Amino acid sequence: MRRPLRFTLLAVAAGLLASACASADVAATVSGVEITDDQVLALSVQDEDADSVRTANPCENPDRVGPEQVCVGFRDDLTVLVLLEAMIKAAEADFGITGIGTDEARSAYFASAPPEAEQVLQTLVSRPGRNTQDFANLILDQLDLRSRVQSALNHDQDNLASLWDQRPAPDIDYCVRHILVESEEEAIDVKARLDAGENFAAVASEVSIDTASPGGSLPCPSDPARWVAPFAEAVEDTEIGEVSEPVQTEFGWHVIALVPRAPATFDELVSDPDLWVPPQATNIWWSDWLDEAISSAEITVRSQIGTWFPAADGIAPPPASP
Repeated sequence: MRRPLRFTLLAVAAGLLASACASADVAATVSGVEITDDQVLALSVQDEDADSVRTANPCENPDRVGPEQVCVGFRDDLTVLVLLEAMIKAAEADFGITGIGTDEARSAYFASAPPEAEQVLQTLVSRPGRNTQDFANLILDQLDLRSRVQSALNHDQDNLASLWDQRPAPDIDYCVRHILVESEEEAIDVKARLDAGENFAAVASEVSIDTASPGGSLPCPSDPARWVAPFAEAVEDTEIGEVSEPVQTEFGWHVIALVPRAPATFDELVSDPDLWVPPQATNIWWSDWLDEAISSAEITVRSQIGTWFPAADGIAPPPASP
């Protein structure tokens, strides 16, 4: 059974049983990479009204009431860093992905990110108690890693071969994609870009205000009865492989394209995976990859902080003092 999503942005899975770290300021190690107390503490501030970053590990405060009540936030932040580091290591080993965590990588990701990524970022970094810059960098690293790994998974030959073997029977011979914008002028510009040969999914990710449809792809097969009349009529009038003229509905202006439900050959699938791979397949591959990335990592946690506990996908507190 596939495990559920683990934390705010990235689905994660089980790690290995932890043991104590030797160094006093190393909070955890992930396959030989050290994560220090300072890296964890940099993600939070003293309290909601303070700008100063925490400088002391609350799990080692002699005045604490108990680890469950005081250092749970420290453990949570350490867990996120541990999981991200495990995924960074796996992404490099599996796909040769490097540069995650650099300013250049964050800038490059943010420049091409879909609009919802900025919304997620703003929502999370505005939470009380967060050191905005360091926490924003952490979120960008997570989003950048996910984007790059998903792209690599979509182009993986084994994944594509499996998808090809499971292609649907041709009972419905087309799927519908659309790009939704606010004005007719924007729709005309979108059609011109598509007619000039730009990639539909890339244009949709850049400009479409329907962010619930990745790459502009609508569920396939779809029930035309659920579409508003002008949209349904435009679909009926559009030939497979063509791009419609802009059509207005109550939601805005649409540019519609009909594509075959499945590629005609495996080579066609391989030539443009971003066109053919459905989001559901990408999500399954991503979840499976995360399971393997985390379970194969060698994770240890300093004993004063707790123990890496696979069943909880996080850090269990140390035993209470007698």
